[in-house]
Amino acid sequence: MTAIGFLDQTYFLLGLLSGGRESFAESAADIAKLANDSRPLKTLIMPGGIGSTHKVLILGKGVGAPALRGCSFRVRVT
Repeated sequence: MTAIGFLDQTYFLLGLLSGGRESFAESAADIAKLANDSRPLKTLIMPGGIGSTHKVLILGKGVGAPALRGCSFRVRVT
């Protein structure tokens, strides 16, 4: 197995929210609005909380280096 991505949950979720054509949000302002409107989402993405303490590790075997929307921040671990 090869590590394809390893990053904080914050950056993974922000990558999912803001990346690609089928994004959940069009801009940073949209992400801020989503976070303000949703306490559970805010808890998951705020740095210094669960977003920083939980990590995302994506492993693959024989898949090369696919571009994953959630990994748009690359390897970002605090």
